[in-house]
Amino acid sequence: MRIKGLHLSPQHHADSKGKPEGRIIGDLSGQHDPRFTPLNGSAHDKDQLRAAIKHQIVDQLVNMVLTAADIHGWDHIIVWKKDLQGAFNLLNYNPDYCKWFAFPLTGDIVVIHLAGLFG
Repeated sequence: MRIKGLHLSPQHHADSKGKPEGRIIGDLSGQHDPRFTPLNGSAHDKDQLRAAIKHQIVDQLVNMVLTAADIHGWDHIIVWKKDLQGAFNLLNYNPDYCKWFAFPLTGDIVVIHLAGLFG
């Protein structure tokens, strides 16, 4: 709780098709609980937060596709998409930004996600 800029979001239990136990989701929008501020911010700070929460590898992948299209033409390239099991967990956060992905548990315990989460 002493981490400067720590942002707490609520967690919820959600039903999950094919899994009777369901799953826990991180509610980064904070929309279900007035004690929490949405991670994507209020109207006056959304652009600042969106600029900060950018994943460099995504930009690199997009630039690779655009470069291939410039060189070979859109009609001569194929872009494949693959569904990765647990893909959210494969996305590691910059440690400087992990403070934005904190969730209170019981008592004074807080969990901070270091990698992607389902929300």
